[in-house]
Amino acid sequence: MARIPDTWSPLRELNRLHRDVNDLLDRAFGVPSKPSYLEPPVESFVENRKLVVLADLPGIDPKEVDISVEGNILKFSATRRPEPGSAERQYLVRELRYGTFARSLELPDNARGGEVKAVYRAGVLQLTIPLVDTPRNRKIPIRFAKGEDR
Repeated sequence: MARIPDTWSPLRELNRLHRDVNDLLDRAFGVPSKPSYLEPPVESFVENRKLVVLADLPGIDPKEVDISVEGNILKFSATRRPEPGSAERQYLVRELRYGTFARSLELPDNARGGEVKAVYRAGVLQLTIPLVDTPRNRKIPIRFAKGEDR
């Protein structure tokens, strides 16, 4: 069974902290002047020899989602736009997030990136990638060249 490494990245944590502080300031002082970069939450697991990636994408038209695999990197992105006329509204609470989102995830070595299947249901994008069996450790015999005695 394939195992996806749970590696901690200080740069990823710093980026997440930066986004969280920006989100806090945006909520406290109003809507940002430019679209904010969003990184939707995901979870991934292995089930029935397939890697399954779930991403929360509420309010996104699935036709607008771009999914690709480059090498062993799975990428998906799109933009969530506010409803037309929302600029004229006087909001009491505004917690929904709008803007461009993008995610990149490293696939395990045994993932068949060219065979990704995507399903969108109830605001959740499900990506399923088949996994091939990884070869077990085995001893490799050494052949001797002609003329060698052994």
